[in-house]
Amino acid sequence: MPDTYTYITWEHTWPGLTFVLRSFPGSEFLRLENLTYQDSGYYTCRVENGVHSSKHFNAGVGDVYLQVGGS
Repeated sequence: MPDTYTYITWEHTWPGLTFVLRSFPGSEFLRLENLTYQDSGYYTCRVENGVHSSKHFNAGVGDVYLQVGGS
């Protein structure tokens, strides 16, 4: 099992929508600055490690939900 990964992309989506709002170049870390409410949503990271996995559709995919609030 390779222990190195190629970070393909980060994608920003909104719950309930099927299209990508923004896409960011692949990197281990995603840095967002000067956030507003419009930056809220799901951020999905896609990576590859050279091993093909037809059994696991979401292998190499991780996401997190970010909620930006205001005062």
